[in-house]
Amino acid sequence: MKIAVVGAGWAGLTAAHQLASNGHHVALLEQSPILGGRARAATFKPEAAHKADQSLLVDNGQHLLMGAYSKSLELIRKLGAKPEAFDRFPVFLQHSQGFKLQANRWPAPFHLMRAWLLAQGLSVTERIALVYFLGWLKTHRWLKNGWASSTLFERDLTVAQLLQLTHQPRNLIRVLWRPLCLSALNTPPEQASAKVFAAIMRDTLGAKQADSDFIVAEHSLGELLPDGVASFLQKDPTKHQVVTGFSAATITKNQGWKITSRSGQKIETDAIVLATPWESTSALLTSANLSVPNTDELAHLPIVTVYLYWRTSVQSTAKAIRQRPLMLNDDAELQNFGQWFFDLGPTAGGGHLGSVVISGPGRHEAIERKELAQLIATQITREIGWIHADSAWAITEKRATFACTAGLRRPQPITDDPSVQLCGDYFASEYPATLETAVRSGLAAADKFGINK
Repeated sequence: MKIAVVGAGWAGLTAAHQLASNGHHVALLEQSPILGGRARAATFKPEAAHKADQSLLVDNGQHLLMGAYSKSLELIRKLGAKPEAFDRFPVFLQHSQGFKLQANRWPAPFHLMRAWLLAQGLSVTERIALVYFLGWLKTHRWLKNGWASSTLFERDLTVAQLLQLTHQPRNLIRVLWRPLCLSALNTPPEQASAKVFAAIMRDTLGAKQADSDFIVAEHSLGELLPDGVASFLQKDPTKHQVVTGFSAATITKNQGWKITSRSGQKIETDAIVLATPWESTSALLTSANLSVPNTDELAHLPIVTVYLYWRTSVQSTAKAIRQRPLMLNDDAELQNFGQWFFDLGPTAGGGHLGSVVISGPGRHEAIERKELAQLIATQITREIGWIHADSAWAITEKRATFACTAGLRRPQPITDDPSVQLCGDYFASEYPATLETAVRSGLAAADKFGINK
């Protein structure tokens, strides 16, 4: 079959790769000139940089992968990435205010039990509360539907309500649970779904040791997956094509399907995978007289990534002692907007690169990007003692994820016609809008067309 994949975010890229691997002919259509969606390559051009650092390839957003991202990691490996492309280490949670928790490679759950016992910056009460929280979730089947006859969870709770129910101390929420909730769901705890948060805890901290590993890519994820899939498809141009600048406007059915772009370009195909944002998917289904899946309104939330560049190496260039991901003191009153800091290490020209992530909504949205970048650079100097960055650059993804709120009814990836399949990280799932969610959705859509032997 000739199958068109509309949209080249991670869901669409995965679907295209799987379809081609299954023996189908693939046309990958993307409206942007760059593949990858919200995990694509970007170019940071620091001011007053060393010659070899004048153009640094980064991601349009900093991502922290987990060992539980099995399908994403498997796909990246299939595309040729080597183990050295990732910095992988056991759970390492630390906050600039003194909290530090480090696991080792003991079998689960002993790796975390040791970490809880040796955690720094927690009182005895906070240690007990932390262990109680995960134990309570496990006892209550990680809030899966039907866990008990009690009516307590007939409706989803917010993460804030869950933390209150399990008697979590205010300081533990500040240095651990709130940063984890924002990073995983991109939604404030006061609104975020407790069931989705519990599923993340179950499949990382509550699973086998390797699933809880933290993984930071040593290279741009835009290089590892979008470029890898494009190269894979372009190896056989007689069967596959990659078309950028194609903004699909309508799909219509005759004997097969015809996709028409906003500029009037037409592509005929036997089947379609729609891997576009929800609004575009809805409009394209309507143009084809196909039913649009029912859903609650999907609000979107931003993610800001600030890249910092130092002309001199801030740390030793030895990889072994690079700063691990660090949770920051997120306090808008102090103009501390950064939530996570990532030390990306030395650059080719002898400088140093780091990134800071701001997840979800907040006062920072009203601040101009250049000013926000400088505020973040100042926050890093104040919180971790590094000299002020020589250059700072903020990238804003205004619609990075949907708001993963309590009780949200997400659309099912089902259509009236089996020759049209849907995928994306916003479709119904136990998980929030992560790269792994997108990859699994793309695999599921592609596999519905079977294997062409």
